[in-house]
Amino acid sequence: MLFADSWAWLELTLEGENEAQAREVIKRGEEEGMIVATTVLAEVYYILDREKGTTTAEKTMEMISGFDHLDILPVTPSIAIRGAQLRRKYYSQADERTPSYADMIHLATAEEVAGCDLLCTGDSDFEDITEVECHVF
Repeated sequence: MLFADSWAWLELTLEGENEAQAREVIKRGEEEGMIVATTVLAEVYYILDREKGTTTAEKTMEMISGFDHLDILPVTPSIAIRGAQLRRKYYSQADERTPSYADMIHLATAEEVAGCDLLCTGDSDFEDITEVECHVF
């Protein structure tokens, strides 16, 4: 099972330079199971609404919600606390890269779900993460 970060959905919708890799991630997620946190939905909706308009943002939310093998997970108190712990850990190690709270919520979500063995992202902040295998595109 994999965690599909905001990157995958944005690359797919915005037809970014890594669209082919994003399609591969989502295809793999459909085959093996895939999770996202509600914060992924918030990030994707906000960026698409800002860059492409509300209609594109709404259609993308419908597309994401329509995947059969996708679980959309809420931010529970334990995930929130773990996300804060992870941000503190990686913030203190940061040089020019500082992981965001949302990024650490995503990592905490992937870490908490049994069977989630891969987090797919386009964010270089995940290159030094050790809790879950991260594939940075």
